[in-house]
Amino acid sequence: MASPSASAPPGVLEELGQLFSWNPPFLYPGKMHSTNTRKPSFYDKHFTQNLVLKRVERFPSLVQDLERNVNKSLDAASKTLPPLPGFPNAQEREDHTNNLDDQVEDEKAISALYQQTTAHYCLGVASTLALHPTASFSRWNSLLSWTPSGRSSAYAQLSFIGEGHGGTKTMREGVLQTMDDRTRLFFEDLRESNSPLATWEFENLMAGSVEVLAAVPNLGKFSWTYCDPPTCPSHEKGRNLVKLSKGPDARVPPWSLPVCS
Repeated sequence: MASPSASAPPGVLEELGQLFSWNPPFLYPGKMHSTNTRKPSFYDKHFTQNLVLKRVERFPSLVQDLERNVNKSLDAASKTLPPLPGFPNAQEREDHTNNLDDQVEDEKAISALYQQTTAHYCLGVASTLALHPTASFSRWNSLLSWTPSGRSSAYAQLSFIGEGHGGTKTMREGVLQTMDDRTRLFFEDLRESNSPLATWEFENLMAGSVEVLAAVPNLGKFSWTYCDPPTCPSHEKGRNLVKLSKGPDARVPPWSLPVCS
């Protein structure tokens, strides 16, 4: 993290720097861990050609590009950042993670630990820098929500938080008024439609050996498993459901990727 040119409340930049340098705890498989990955589901087998993963691309500049984005946002928000109260400081994070079990049995435990650590520590910072950098009265409160979703515990999503009630609603409305028009319109549209900003699928620690994971960047084309239309009575229904689930692709992603038209 670079040092912003503008001033910020005492101690805030130091705590932000330590948070940006923080890493989640290293996890170990529990005694009863699963060694299998699930078979392709009905939903997987009905993906259309333009949605399936075809190959893995490596982008060495990803970390540097994200760092530049964060520094740019931080520099722009330095004069209006909230003071430290409400910020998950380094000592609190250490005390918290020391009480967590680093042995996990399955993807559900990994998802739960992610929610208790990375999601918990970063939501307020991400919300402040990206959505409402001038709302210093928000005290690092977040308009983002990260929660497990769907029928499987392996999935989680990032979305915009609801309107709230009572004093919470009043506070969130006040934060909303500090946003620029474009951000507020985007926020209101996605919150009203209850559309997620991003979705994660977690795998258990034994989903693949070290050798398998190390080989992923060098893989060629993926061989996708599709359903067999003659033997699948719900084939057309499945395809239509997948089409409805597709959201807009990012036109300007926060990294150096060739964006297709």
